[in-house]
Amino acid sequence: MEKCINISVLCDSFAFANRIQDLLLEKKLIAGCQISKVNSKYWWKGKLEDITEYKLDLKTRISLYKKIYKEIRSIHDYEVFELSYYEINGNKKFLEWINEETKNITKI
Repeated sequence: MEKCINISVLCDSFAFANRIQDLLLEKKLIAGCQISKVNSKYWWKGKLEDITEYKLDLKTRISLYKKIYKEIRSIHDYEVFELSYYEINGNKKFLEWINEETKNITKI
């Protein structure tokens, strides 16, 4: 069984978060996704920003990270966007589910 990861990406609207989620699910690059509304505060070009963003938590296999990055990069509207990941450990059935649901990638 391949290593599974959770990828986090932020965007500025719920509609855009859904667009990313739907694209990756249709292509079977992810097994599932959660979208959360978050408050973000950070420095950008010398100005302190305080905004509402939408965080996607994408469940996938480590080997699909580069493809997911490429898909998101092609549509993301931020000049610099967060795309980070961590390994998922734990429930073997959950990890098997992620592997099973992402094994037949489509080219939609």
